[in-house]
Amino acid sequence: MESWVLPFQLLVLTLCFWAESVIPFFPLPARQPRLNHAACNLGLGLLNGFILVYGIAFLSRAAAVWAEAQQFGILHWVVWPPLVRTLAAFLLLDLWAYAWHRCMHKTLFLWKFHRVHHCERTLDATTAYRFHFGEVLFSSLIKIIVLPLLGVELRQWICYELILGMILIFQHGNIALPPTAGSLLGRIIVTPDIHRLHHSDQPEETNSNYGFIFPFWDRMFGTYQPAQAGRFPNYGLPGLEESVWQTLPGLLSLPTAKIP
Repeated sequence: MESWVLPFQLLVLTLCFWAESVIPFFPLPARQPRLNHAACNLGLGLLNGFILVYGIAFLSRAAAVWAEAQQFGILHWVVWPPLVRTLAAFLLLDLWAYAWHRCMHKTLFLWKFHRVHHCERTLDATTAYRFHFGEVLFSSLIKIIVLPLLGVELRQWICYELILGMILIFQHGNIALPPTAGSLLGRIIVTPDIHRLHHSDQPEETNSNYGFIFPFWDRMFGTYQPAQAGRFPNYGLPGLEESVWQTLPGLLSLPTAKIP
């Protein structure tokens, strides 16, 4: 099943990159800056993928396999029908992702890594891969504990990661959804309309809309802000406007930079 992840992500990335050319929310930059921007983000994605595949992903996999073999964790405390168990696993994993995302914003040490993702000034589908390897490392290590505690089975975790990866690409896309379609879809998953506010340079908007797959966590915990018609947020972070923070070397060094 793991072999499906990359082809599906490449397909969604290609479709979103095409949709950005056809129905962009913001006017597209010139061809060369757009390609340079994509190369930087995808370079980070390749680095992170290498770390995961050849580094620590096997530990998360082993943790999920152990929990299933030992019947350990929350999902094993009650006898669930298979479909209910899978739905519960998706909800618990997405709730954890929401909580971890908020921690990345509220904890100074973690924020130094996560701001690599937020200093992006031109959001598009490739922003889904713009994460510092330190953030990827910490997120993966914590999953070694979280997966067994939740009792998530390996196939449930892989399915969640597959769907999450595709939605992350879509929600970062520079895509102008038709109002009706965007409103209806936004009741089910986190759409570009919802997520782009999270990338605003305004702190009150940056600290909102933390959801990954499901938007109702933000509504439940009071962190939801609806998209406003005609509202075109400025992306990025104050103090990180210089072009060096849009290059691969600059982004890799950003967590240690002395910037407020």
